[in-house]
Amino acid sequence: MTIGQTAEHIRTTHQRYCIIITRENSDLTKIMLHHTMDALHLHEVLQEDTTILEVPSLKEMPFTAHAASNSKHYSAVICLGASADALCSEVERMIIQACLQSPAPVVSGIVALPGKPDTHAMIEKELISRGSTAAETAIEMVNILRSIRIETIQDEYSID
Repeated sequence: MTIGQTAEHIRTTHQRYCIIITRENSDLTKIMLHHTMDALHLHEVLQEDTTILEVPSLKEMPFTAHAASNSKHYSAVICLGASADALCSEVERMIIQACLQSPAPVVSGIVALPGKPDTHAMIEKELISRGSTAAETAIEMVNILRSIRIETIQDEYSID
């Protein structure tokens, strides 16, 4: 992988993805999921290489992300959800902690909702963007880590 390489130039063979969604605000998370799956499919990730886990609410997401990313079954974990702003900030922080403690990237696609339910329809564009961006970020991170591991192995076995 070279500097400046984006997800559209990256291969996705032999990569498995776990997508964690919440039942809370499921009408919104399903929009995100749809666009995340579209982005993965666009990058030739097969449906059978994708697992979708549904958790009751955003509160359970960090624990589930930590467990999935440490299972060594997935190349990356994508977290999708929508909730109140204060909760989103705390969950984002916990997802970052999960990522730092696991061998697989954990990518957050969490959207903070405005206080009024009638404004949910106004954020559909952000939901679409967040879902596809989360997928592309996961693909890029998997390939960055793969490149680092390959270079490390090559350095270890290089003969001077």
